[in-house]
Amino acid sequence: MDIIQWNWVFYAVIWGSIAAATSICVMILNVIPMFVGYWAIFNMTGEGSFCVCLLGIIIAALLPRLDGIQIVREAEKFGHLWDIAVEVEMNPIMKPPTWR
Repeated sequence: MDIIQWNWVFYAVIWGSIAAATSICVMILNVIPMFVGYWAIFNMTGEGSFCVCLLGIIIAALLPRLDGIQIVREAEKFGHLWDIAVEVEMNPIMKPPTWR
């Protein structure tokens, strides 16, 4: 999904999902004493490395995707097209597989 224009709906969805994942999946599960990681999140959040890693994860998640389609679009935009034509022959299935 390519977002052409950012508006408040996209910001609400992104920050709402981050808040929901942090509060519901992490904090509430760490308050229950019968789970293995009891109270672990509250000990980790006080350290500086946790905040730096969390900020890095958020920034990396918001960066644009660099998949094949996006790379080709950027190449077309700047005029760097490759003149290599590749054709792949698709062989039809003559006989369907037998189920045993």
